[in-house]
Amino acid sequence: RWHQDLIQDNWGKYIFLRDEDTGKFWSPTFQPVRNNLDAYECRHGIGYSIFDSSNHRIQATLRIFVPFQDDLEIWTLQLKNLDDKPRNIGVYTYFEWCLGAA
Repeated sequence: RWHQDLIQDNWGKYIFLRDEDTGKFWSPTFQPVRNNLDAYECRHGIGYSIFDSSNHRIQATLRIFVPFQDDLEIWTLQLKNLDDKPRNIGVYTYFEWCLGAA
């Protein structure tokens, strides 16, 4: 991609979750899949965001933060199986480079 489109909000970094047995997939955030999650809450603070969601009996907590002393972003994902049976959940990441105009 040559430039980012700030109007459409269709670019970024994402995590996808996939039930490897059924093929159903979703993301712990609303974007990019935009499916109806069973539960969803987003909280923002100084230097961090926390996304709590639940879908297909899997609870996900995604924390994104920037340490004060470092020039980096850290993502942590915690999954909890709310089902009575073991689950085989795949975690996939996506990052789109934006070259921009230099």
